[in-house]
This record gives sequence, C-alpha cells and structure tokens, in this order.
Amino acid sequence: MYQKIRTLSINLMGAIPFGVGDFLMNSEFSRNILKLSTGSGIVLALSFLLTPINTRLFSPEDYGLAGMILSVTATFTVLLSFNLNPVILMEKYKRVAESTASLSLILLPISLILCFAALFFGGDYFLELLKADPIKPYLWMVYVGLLLAGVSSVINIMMQREKLYGTISKINVATSLIGHAIRLPWGYLAPSFLGLYIANFVPAIIGAAWSLRYGQFRFVTSTKRLVTTFYKNLSFMTYQTLNAILGTIGGQLPTFWIAAKCGMNEVGYYMMAAQLIDIPCNLLLGSFQTVYYKRVADTVANEPHMLMNLYWRNTVKLTLLGLIPLGCVAVASPFVPWILGERWAPAIPILQLFLLWRLMRFVTAPAYAVITVLRKNYLLVILSIISLLAIGGGLIMGKNDITTCLLYIILYSMIFWVFLILTTIYLISKLRKE
Repeated sequence: MYQKIRTLSINLMGAIPFGVGDFLMNSEFSRNILKLSTGSGIVLALSFLLTPINTRLFSPEDYGLAGMILSVTATFTVLLSFNLNPVILMEKYKRVAESTASLSLILLPISLILCFAALFFGGDYFLELLKADPIKPYLWMVYVGLLLAGVSSVINIMMQREKLYGTISKINVATSLIGHAIRLPWGYLAPSFLGLYIANFVPAIIGAAWSLRYGQFRFVTSTKRLVTTFYKNLSFMTYQTLNAILGTIGGQLPTFWIAAKCGMNEVGYYMMAAQLIDIPCNLLLGSFQTVYYKRVADTVANEPHMLMNLYWRNTVKLTLLGLIPLGCVAVASPFVPWILGERWAPAIPILQLFLLWRLMRFVTAPAYAVITVLRKNYLLVILSIISLLAIGGGLIMGKNDITTCLLYIILYSMIFWVFLILTTIYLISKLRKE
C-alpha cells in the first residue's frame, strides 16, 4: 500500500501543468524529497481527518498545557550534544562521521545532566518567569522528552547520511498511527492534556527503537580520534549552540508571551494554529531539509562551483512546493469552526497570519543549510539576534493582542529575511572565487 501511494504521489507531482511538475521532478534530489513527503503526506491526511475529533475531545486548555510542556522541552533541546549532530552529515568519509556520532553520544549525557540540573535548581524561577507555573508537577515529562530527543537525533542523522529516506518515511507513518491509536481512546475515556503528551511520548520510544536497527554504526572507542574530533568541531559547537539557543528563544517566545499576557486558552488557540500550519509545512519542508542538507555537504566537498546553481534552483523549487500546502490551508481556514468546533473560532485570524510567517521558512531554509555547511556559524548567531529582536519587537508592539503581534512580527522579520538571503549569496560568491 505504501509503495502504491508513493507511485501515485510521483505521478501526481509530475502532472502539475505549465511545466512545474517536470521542474519539480527532474532530479533524484526531488524524488528523494518525495520519498519522505509520501510518508509525511499520509501523516498529514491522518492528522487532518482526526483533528476535528481530537478538538472535540480535548479543550483549548489541554492543548495549551501540552504545548507548554513541548515548548519548555524544545527550549532545552538546544543543549543536547552541544549541537554537534549536523557535522555527521557534513563529513565526507563514513569513518569520520562515525567518530562524530560516537562523540555526540558521549556528549549527550553531559548535556542532559546540565539540562536536568538547570531545571532542578532553577526550574521554579524559570517557569515563573515564563508564566508556565501550571506545568510544575509535570517536569518529569520534560526530562523524558530530552532523553528521547537526544538519542533519536543521532540515530536519525545517521539514517539520513545513508539516504534511507524511504525507511524514515515508513517509520514516521507507523509512529503516527500508534499516536492516534493512543490519543482517541484516551480522549473518549478520560480527556486531559496528559493523553496528548502520552500520544507523542510512546510513539517516540517505538520510533527510536525501530530506527536503531537501521541507524547502527561502529562506535568509536579510540580516545585519540575522539579528542581530535572534539577539537576539530569545538568552534562549530560553540557557535551552533549559541545560535540554537537564540533561535529557540525566538521560536518559543510567542508561546510564553501569550501565556503571560493572554492566558492558557489563548495559548491553546495559538498552538492549534501552529499545528495546523506546521503539519503541511513539515510535510515538505522537513523532507526538503533532510535531503538538501546532505546534498549541500556533498556539493561543497566535491563541486563547490555548482553551489550557487544548487542554491537558486532549490530555493525556487521549495517556494513552489511550499505554496501548495499553504494554499490548501488558506482555502480551508474559514471552515475551521465547522471542522474543529465552534470553541476554536478565535484561532482563524491567528491561522491566516501564520500562513504568511511560515511561507518564509520555505524561502530561507536553503540559506540556513548553506551557511551551516560552510561552517559560518558566527553569522547564524548574528542572524538569530536580528530575528530575536524582530520577534520581540513584534510582541511588544502588539501588546496583548495575538493577531496584532503576529502582524508586527512578520513586518519586522522582513529585514531579517532579506539580510539572510543576501548573506548567503555573498558567501557562495566568495567560495566560487576561492
């Protein structure tokens, strides 16, 4: 069945008129993206079909609490393995990649201890600062989530390096089915935010265990090789971690700001709007980033003169791909009260503004990959500061109204988006001259 759906997806994508289909499907790169997108498409279809049921079982407050736990977890994931994992894809030789993956697993418990210590000793202050006091009894969920995220990340990147995109796609579909199989009965019997969390937690464990079978590699025990790998990537880890911290603060800042200014119900509306938009966004954007990152690394290593062509060609492709799911959500947004239930009507204006904000993720994703692979992480730190200022400025100008905040964030972020693209073009031009 999965193969039939993938074949149908390829045929449908190739049939897009005016030459767009041929443009999107004329390379192995595009076909690899579609392998991942097929599984993501099945997950998307399941989510859209079952979300109206879930929103009638779980309240906006349930979604708000679950969203807060996920946001706090995401805030601390920036410290896991000190952001060494992207280097696994960037290494040309597998034995060097294995050394990097081994070092990442060694650094993982150290980073987890730091996260646990920060939450144990400063958790009360941290949660009070973010107005996330309601999740204090559930900090154990954050600890478990961090452990799973750290292990899964290394395994998945090793699978991406071996280009096991079809396998990754199948695992995503299977874990999504498991999550829905947990969420629906729980919602009928005892609806609470705990059911929403468990429905993510259990599939994550199963997915990590399943992936381990395919993501196996030789664990390096040579102290000399590990030390060499550490010092080689020390600068990368430092800047990448700082960039990740700033980027995560910027990404999670609206959630915590809304919790402080508006309340937990409004957080639920915001999280639902984000979920409805991020499902189609991640359908293609996540698949693209997985494949493109490796493609950029190979191009820089073997054909650096082709990087500019690769960048522009795939920026256009990704923009075209991004318009498809975002257009579908734009058309469907007026029907949100009918689909999700009347109590979710306040999410409509938030949903529509999210469309504009998320579209730029498609345009700028190739630029982020290029800058990271070129190891110009200090530039990413500068860009993250600009982005954080734009988001913070939008929240301040919007005061206590979510839709106004999002509008100002989009306007201020345009400066950041232009700067990011121009910086990428400059770096690629400089590489070609060298």
